[in-house]
Amino acid sequence: MEQKKPSLSPLDLGGMRRTFSSKKFETQFTDLTRPLGALYTPEQTLFRVWAPTADGVTLLLYPTGDPAGEPVEQRRMTAEDKGFYSILLPGNLAGVYYAFETRIGDSAFFAVDPYAKSVGVNGWRSMVLDPALTNPPGWEEDGPITTIAHPADAVVYELHIQDFSGDPASGIRQKGKYLGLAEGGTITPTGEATGLDYLEQLGITHVQLMPVYDFCSVEEAQGGYNWGYDPQNYFAPEGCYATDPYDGRIRVRELKQAILALHQRGIGVVMDVVFNHVADSEAFAFNRLVPGYFSRIRKRNGKKVYSNGSWCGNDTASERSMVRRYLVDCCVYWAKEYHLDGFRFDIASLLDVETVNTILEQVKQVNPHCLFYGEGWKVNSDVTKKETVLAGQETADLTPGFGFFNDTLRDGVRGDLFDGPAGGWLAGKEEFVPQLKDCLRGNAWWCPQPDQAVNFVSCHDNWTLWDKLAQVFSDQSPEFLRAANGLAAAMVFFSQGMPFFLGGEELFLSKSDGRGGYDPNSYNVSDGRNRIPWGSLAQPEVRAHRDLYRTLIAFRKAHPLLRLRTKEQVDHALTFLDLDLPDGTIAFTLSDPLVEPARLAFAFHPGPEPVRLPLKGEWEVLLTEGYSPAKDPKGFWVPGMGFWVAQEKKGKKETFSAGIQG
Repeated sequence: MEQKKPSLSPLDLGGMRRTFSSKKFETQFTDLTRPLGALYTPEQTLFRVWAPTADGVTLLLYPTGDPAGEPVEQRRMTAEDKGFYSILLPGNLAGVYYAFETRIGDSAFFAVDPYAKSVGVNGWRSMVLDPALTNPPGWEEDGPITTIAHPADAVVYELHIQDFSGDPASGIRQKGKYLGLAEGGTITPTGEATGLDYLEQLGITHVQLMPVYDFCSVEEAQGGYNWGYDPQNYFAPEGCYATDPYDGRIRVRELKQAILALHQRGIGVVMDVVFNHVADSEAFAFNRLVPGYFSRIRKRNGKKVYSNGSWCGNDTASERSMVRRYLVDCCVYWAKEYHLDGFRFDIASLLDVETVNTILEQVKQVNPHCLFYGEGWKVNSDVTKKETVLAGQETADLTPGFGFFNDTLRDGVRGDLFDGPAGGWLAGKEEFVPQLKDCLRGNAWWCPQPDQAVNFVSCHDNWTLWDKLAQVFSDQSPEFLRAANGLAAAMVFFSQGMPFFLGGEELFLSKSDGRGGYDPNSYNVSDGRNRIPWGSLAQPEVRAHRDLYRTLIAFRKAHPLLRLRTKEQVDHALTFLDLDLPDGTIAFTLSDPLVEPARLAFAFHPGPEPVRLPLKGEWEVLLTEGYSPAKDPKGFWVPGMGFWVAQEKKGKKETFSAGIQG
């Protein structure tokens, strides 16, 4: 059946958009506690919506979630104070679909419920949900993981639901579905573990799920592919990952099954949220109910213009009280109902500081160990209140406990984000050494405390690590590229802060377009180039690299010195060594008996040939990996394009051939 979206006609309220941010409007129409949505009990359901500009609101009831269906009942809602409308209907309405129609003057607007906990196919009908009917066996005993007490203890692995299981070699039956994430015992044709077992064996502490809220770019019943950064219904799961997108209960239950399966393996779940913009500002439910309220809009040359700091056509007006409440309510709901362990914010720097801090404060009342981090790039946005301060790297000191992706480390290690052949420190560019030393401290120029540094060298955006290295070192061998990949990973795992990596990075994931190029923006490419390449585990060099990541993760977990909590601790424990080493080679020690009895030494060398490390004293080499290891057994050697880690032997005192740097 062809799915038709409701007719959507724009409305221009002129000066009302300025009024929305006035103190008078905010005072008159703000209520931060009155419940919204379909408030279900088996005996009755209270429907409540906030629509202060409406002259009236009608509740529309439907027998199914098919957007082509007509309402079977229409009920006029009662106006409350502060712009709320409500109606109480008796009986058990679980499974009933609904929507709202608002009247503003002579105009009528159709809207789904912004607070809908689930939806019908393609998200155009809200659903009354009985959460208890969506809980899989064991859910009542489940909760957020409690083993990670600090961001530095986390190791986050980013994955996309379809890409995780889509490779034919994955051995996963429910390919592209929530349930595929819950399958254990899956293997490749050559017997290598995949899926859930693989994640547990890798040693990660959290998976970050790319968007699983309901987004609009995929026809849920027909299939398709998209990363999901086009939000439609924030409180409801996406239906294309469910085995049945028509029944709104199925998507909820199956996402919970996936989360439960991960929690049972000790793996936390981080949700990727895109609050900074919506897919279609005119069609978004909140803007249908209160036209223009959710978005930052200005009049320019007599025309309505949406602020576009997101590069997606619109920016969210998080500084408005009821938008802020909506974003806070959304995170609190997901944390409670889905037992989430963290939130990753897409372009967090388009949200205001007060909103970010309020989300942290209220969610941490649900889960004290919840992770919070996001993109903090410098952006421009037409905020609607002069006093608004945006949350990003440059204002990181105003959002303590909220981490930001460390592009200072990423670009310093691998080179310019948008210029493929442009290399960084790995390519011998000495000018990147000072910023990388700051990153090893968890103290990049923008980062007040190490718990705010999310250290990474690849994510879903832009080139994969392998594809960037292939362009920087286009004349080098695959063996050399593999070593460079390993050295980049070591910089991430041995830096203070929280390590993060793209699922498949450890398997040399490439987004090759098959024509000699590499795709940096494969958000809607359905040919499988984003899939985790499980089949590549048939190759011994890929298995060896997977094992290197396992080792790096295990080493980090074993040594609290790599997971220090504060800048003061790091300043006390970390000392860079002024040794006679080639330019670009970085060496340092970590030592703090109050944290860990061991004294550790680290060296990173981006050159192609091995170098001797003139470090005196008695040391036990713990890890060493690279391109060209030394054959001379005397002394300590750092491999070419490699790293070296040692522990001081007890009872011996370390001396150095040169002085100490600050």
